[in-house]
Amino acid sequence: MTFTTSYCLHSATVKPHSARGFTLIEIMLVMFIIGLTAAVVFPKMGIVGGGNLDAEIRTLSGHIQGLYSEATFKRRMHRLAFNLDADRYWAEVELGGGYSPVQRNFLKPVQLPHNIHLMDVLTTVDGKRTDGTAYAYFHPLGRVDRVIIHLQANGTDTMTLQVNPVTGRVALKEGYVEDLFG
Repeated sequence: MTFTTSYCLHSATVKPHSARGFTLIEIMLVMFIIGLTAAVVFPKMGIVGGGNLDAEIRTLSGHIQGLYSEATFKRRMHRLAFNLDADRYWAEVELGGGYSPVQRNFLKPVQLPHNIHLMDVLTTVDGKRTDGTAYAYFHPLGRVDRVIIHLQANGTDTMTLQVNPVTGRVALKEGYVEDLFG
């Protein structure tokens, strides 16, 4: 009898392992890991505080160099269209006298984050444009028309991008610069 009574008392005071909850330390550790992950990942994705100007410049530079290679490889005239009113750009290829969007994943259209703006685009064909659509032309034999792009983040930070007409490489400069090569 005594054995049965102590067994019942023992089983009533000790819960099985699976029924226990988390300790405060375990919960704090999980919250710390989630917070650390969010602090690292969200700014890179542009979710917190808008977009990252450096990331957008890398993306635009990649589009420019990819379009330069695409035009040279395909032996077709291409152009990069900049919609300054909507802060958007995309690649087009000349087909049968008109232009159509490039159907390549790495040249897909880009909508800039709400805090990054296309200030202006200066090209050989269109001159300096601050609104509407400007076009930078990429020729089949490996030449690019002169193009200078000014991007601004948060209304203060400005970057200048200029495409080398011969190599298609992009030169960068902090601030608003009219001509990096001249």
